[in-house]
Amino acid sequence: MRNNSTDASQYRYPMTLTSQFYFCGMPLRLDSYKGCPSRCVYCYVSSRHGNFSNETQFANPHILEKWFQLSNKRYKYTPNIILECIKKRMPVHFGGMSDPFLIPYKFRYITSAILRILDLHNYPTLISTKADLSECKEFSDVIRGKHHFAFQISFSTFDNEIAALVEPNAPSPKQRIAGAQWAIKKGNWVACRLQPYIPYQKIDELVSFVKSCGFSHLTIEHLKLPFDKKIDIKILNSAFDLDILKLFPKKTRIKRGREFEMPNELRFLEIKKFLSACRKYNLSLGIGDNGFQHYSTSPCCCGIDVLPAFQAWFKQNVTVAIFRSRKDGKIEYSSIAKEWAPSGNIARMINSNTRLKLKNNTVHNHIKTQWLTNGKLSPSLFHNITTVKQDDGYEYYFDKKA
Repeated sequence: MRNNSTDASQYRYPMTLTSQFYFCGMPLRLDSYKGCPSRCVYCYVSSRHGNFSNETQFANPHILEKWFQLSNKRYKYTPNIILECIKKRMPVHFGGMSDPFLIPYKFRYITSAILRILDLHNYPTLISTKADLSECKEFSDVIRGKHHFAFQISFSTFDNEIAALVEPNAPSPKQRIAGAQWAIKKGNWVACRLQPYIPYQKIDELVSFVKSCGFSHLTIEHLKLPFDKKIDIKILNSAFDLDILKLFPKKTRIKRGREFEMPNELRFLEIKKFLSACRKYNLSLGIGDNGFQHYSTSPCCCGIDVLPAFQAWFKQNVTVAIFRSRKDGKIEYSSIAKEWAPSGNIARMINSNTRLKLKNNTVHNHIKTQWLTNGKLSPSLFHNITTVKQDDGYEYYFDKKA
């Protein structure tokens, strides 16, 4: 295996637990590089990640190989979060920040080496990409028909002409669909991800088309607008024939992290249409928008919770608690408290403003603290959740009629 450290600067944290653990079933992220070359005009990742910096950083597969070797040793306890997750076989999201299959050609050996390590250990891996899977010759022999490799193919549109404007360096939607169908025929589980979804499209037709292509699942997530406006609004307006900024009115848009999100009611109206269409066409649906994940048809919005190889997905999160509250509407922390979570310190992996003033900055303590204090990442984050203050804390209720 080649060592990439002499070819480019090294990506320090190619595998990490993201702060999405509060509400996500797959918070373990893996990337083969930092600095996505696709440069899709709507992408907000650069605002979070420095992803469009002049210097692209690449992962060293030897580090991943070492982590797997260490995780196989019989330690009763390991304080390293990554080793804990690997030992538990928590599914990993490969391509959380950068497309692993659209990596610059001279560095494709890095993605290839990572895939072979994951394959050697039959490790449950969800791969996000805009690639044509049938044309990825360097990777196809490793991924073909393997049940521990699942895919979500990303789209913002199925119109080839629009895609050429907003995703100029990615294969066309037609090519991506052909690649997805190739993988499906070989035995892989493949989902469709509409990210970003631009509102006011013909949702019934969209869902019908996704179903006809053979995808097993659909995930949607609405467009976000970064504060620094590092996206080309003019191209988006022209491509989708609308005024993007009108989707983010100043009085009702949601400010979260480094991005603006569309008003809740706008998104909820679109989500209800997707839910109706997916019921009509018998297709499972995941909602990736913050605060709306609980409207997904299963508690893991990417849909992998139905796959036998992926059953160690992360369940100690708020979305799962809301799903388990649906009988009586009361959301109980006790419903998830005994679910597995890594016990190591996560201080390095989260924003310094959210770190606890405790020695034990653990996943468990973070989720529990948010719950007890009605924090920004407690159940009150979610749509149609009622919060009631009590003498000893807070109670949360889900409006089942919504």
